[in-house]
Amino acid sequence: MDRSGRRVPISLMTVRLLRGLLPFVLLAMLGTGLARAQDELPLLAKVGPWPVLSNPVGFDGRLWFVNSVKWRNHNSADLYSYDPTDGEVHYERHLFSQDGGRPAVAGGRLFLPFEDARFSLGWGQFLVTDGERWELGTIPNGQIFHTHAMVALGDRLIASTSAWRAGLQVSDDGGLSWSQIYDHPTPERRVSRIVELVVVGDLVLGYLIQGDQRRLLRYDGSDVADVPGWPEGRSILGLAVQEGAAYAAVREADGDAIWRTDG
Repeated sequence: MDRSGRRVPISLMTVRLLRGLLPFVLLAMLGTGLARAQDELPLLAKVGPWPVLSNPVGFDGRLWFVNSVKWRNHNSADLYSYDPTDGEVHYERHLFSQDGGRPAVAGGRLFLPFEDARFSLGWGQFLVTDGERWELGTIPNGQIFHTHAMVALGDRLIASTSAWRAGLQVSDDGGLSWSQIYDHPTPERRVSRIVELVVVGDLVLGYLIQGDQRRLLRYDGSDVADVPGWPEGRSILGLAVQEGAAYAAVREADGDAIWRTDG
């Protein structure tokens, strides 16, 4: 609210920034609450130079996360890992990207998409590691500026990409080669993106943004369609999966709500 007591809307970019910081804010809040009864929890990691931590994922016995500056036009994303066995924080790699997308663990490897690659000329980029060795991968289909998210669907790897048009890409060989399985019909001089992916059973669900449209799509292995009954036009602040269903924090006219779907 402003000083007069009126509600001031929060931009979607601000919401995404807060969402990226949420795990670390919750950790800090938890530490503050427990400090009333006992000593404060120790600080696990303090990294820099960039101000934002996002996309934490567990892999190879460590917590991996991206340190970046969001929405700035320069190289500003680094990858770190935290090892709980010795409490050490390790600098892993520079991502050559303005930010990192939602990572995936598949086939004993970690896939880290470049959400805003700085050196590509129209193809998607990602890093893949087994915890020690590293390789740079590319998705050469169409014109791609952003690789927003990656998920594993059985033995297949699915990536959501965009430039002017949102797309879904699939790899059946662990990211060595890719084919496009969906190209979102987008009017000229407009932009569409699929910015979130989750797997529910045999389905991949993706959050699509196109202008004022906000939709949840489902991919069943052959076709892409809207999720029946999903509240179209409402922003999704985050997606999670629990016991065979997807849960989303959805922006409603009078506040936020939790929606659930099995696809």
